[in-house]
Amino acid sequence: MAPAVSKRVASSDGFARGAAHKRRSGVRTDRDGDLMMDATPRNQNNKIGKGRGKPTTNTSTTTTNGTAKPRNNIHAKSTQNAIIRHLTSGNANIKQAQPSNIKSVKVSGWKNSKASTNEDGGVHSLLTFLEKKVTTNLTKKSISNGNRKPVQVSLKKYHIDGDAVIISTTPDVGASLCVMNKWVWAGVNLQIEPAQQSNAFSDKNGGDQEMQADARPILTDLISRRYNADLKLLDLSGLASDPQLKANGVLTSIAQPANFFPALMKVCDEQFKTAQEKRDTVFSVTLANNDLRSVSPVTTLAQTFPDLKNLDLSNNKIPTLSSMINWKHKFRALDQLLLNGNPLEQQDPAFYIQIRNWYPALRTLNNQQIRTDQEALQSSHGVKKALPVRGPMFHDEGDIAKNFIISFFAGYDTDRAALVNMYYDTESIFSFSLNNRGISDPLSRQKMEKQEWDAYIRKSRNLKALSHLPARVNRQYTGPAKILEIISSLPKTRHPDLGNSGQKWCIECQSLPSVPDATRQHPGGVGGLIIDIHGEFEELDERAGNAEKSRSFDRNFVLGPGVNGGVRIVSDTLTIRAYGGFAAWKPDELESNGQQEPLITEVCRRTGMIVSFSKQCLEESGWNLEEAIQRFEGAKAAGLIPAEAFVQA
Repeated sequence: MAPAVSKRVASSDGFARGAAHKRRSGVRTDRDGDLMMDATPRNQNNKIGKGRGKPTTNTSTTTTNGTAKPRNNIHAKSTQNAIIRHLTSGNANIKQAQPSNIKSVKVSGWKNSKASTNEDGGVHSLLTFLEKKVTTNLTKKSISNGNRKPVQVSLKKYHIDGDAVIISTTPDVGASLCVMNKWVWAGVNLQIEPAQQSNAFSDKNGGDQEMQADARPILTDLISRRYNADLKLLDLSGLASDPQLKANGVLTSIAQPANFFPALMKVCDEQFKTAQEKRDTVFSVTLANNDLRSVSPVTTLAQTFPDLKNLDLSNNKIPTLSSMINWKHKFRALDQLLLNGNPLEQQDPAFYIQIRNWYPALRTLNNQQIRTDQEALQSSHGVKKALPVRGPMFHDEGDIAKNFIISFFAGYDTDRAALVNMYYDTESIFSFSLNNRGISDPLSRQKMEKQEWDAYIRKSRNLKALSHLPARVNRQYTGPAKILEIISSLPKTRHPDLGNSGQKWCIECQSLPSVPDATRQHPGGVGGLIIDIHGEFEELDERAGNAEKSRSFDRNFVLGPGVNGGVRIVSDTLTIRAYGGFAAWKPDELESNGQQEPLITEVCRRTGMIVSFSKQCLEESGWNLEEAIQRFEGAKAAGLIPAEAFVQA
């Protein structure tokens, strides 16, 4: 006969419970399994907070003998028993205290992650992940302490030691990193712990760039012995076979101990007072014959000597360019690089293409020229100019534009009412816009003020800032009365003299085949001119007449014939901006490497002038060929060219 099966079931706390067993209040735990000591008391309806049932009276009182009565029906003995049951059940999540003053952290377990196929093996992605998490954690901690300023963590000091990344940082960041031990990243569990440093090149606190006092003389002696002042060369080749290092027993290879090279770079850095002194003292470094399989053990070289001209990595064991990824886009002034004698020459024959992209100023790779001097100079100074700056085009028949410009700006500075009556008619259109985001002259000492643009901004027709259609329409002014009203409201000005300060102006003029005819006799329009002017003016104080501010401006005119002769303004568009100087339109000087000669030859051919006069004509025209020909034709018609300017038959 089969034994009867008991209907009593063992509960998780070790007590058997049956169907008739009285329900007891279970111990509440959080999602980590920790006992919740601050459980909110419930009312008679088993709801948190207020309810409709009869309120409970759980306030603490004191007995006659001075002992406190239990609060919320939780007795000290039952609470103690509940804690003991919870701890002995194995569900307790007890956080281990982290050591303080963690300056160096070891991160391992990342080699087999999903990011291992990245070019750098996943190091950059790992550091980015850690930076993001630590930044979030420290920011929350800062806010909880009453400081609302966000924290930004950057893990820049690190090196690879076998399968681990050793990160040097501050104690608070180090402690926050260690809290992330066993976190999952890219499909793997990270092992994060304080790095153990126990050799002559580290201090007792674990800083991998700190060193004990007895190590500093060893490194200082190494630098003094290995520096060649005549060549400005720091020779760090074959360090494992250095007799002094071997005698001291501190180095088995350049990568062992892992903090040897960072400590060496720290001592190097201490030898110089300024970055310029460092640049002037060390031009070249050789790391040849060190059995390097990657640049990870020596990555701090790029931080200590970022402006190296020559670098020798020959006769090492570097297999691929991914082993040099830590130096990608470093050494921006590097001129010569030696990589011969490394396996990457056979395993990655096209490595020189990527090396060329990594180092913009590099001219020589493995003693082979990969850039010309001119290419290296242009690359090191950034992107090449798409087009050189040339002089302005000014095509003006009969000095119409010239006379208008001189008259207009003189009238604008002195008598705007007379100016309007002279040049604007009932169909003339005027508008102006303020560009308060224009680039200002970096050499200008003017300080911007809060109400800097109040005189302009209310009437400005800047279409980027003005999206409402009625406002766009209303800020375009037609006819003399409205134009006079608006330009009279603008501050008084003083423009530089065209004759004595011509370099402060950039003026271009072109003919237009058709502009509206004011007499309406030619429906297809009449010939006109378009003038573009870039320049500057002084904004004057209304009372004293003294210059307050310098401004830059851009102005476009469309001119046509007036009803009673002369010139009328068809349209006038003005842009006002912060003072930007006049260097932008200064013509580039053509180099004498073949750019000038073809232009001179062409002018000689088309004009019959000798070389010296042809060159003079081009110089006066800003090396613009068509402008030079027009100048020549005008001067020849006026009889201004002497006979000796021409080639004698």
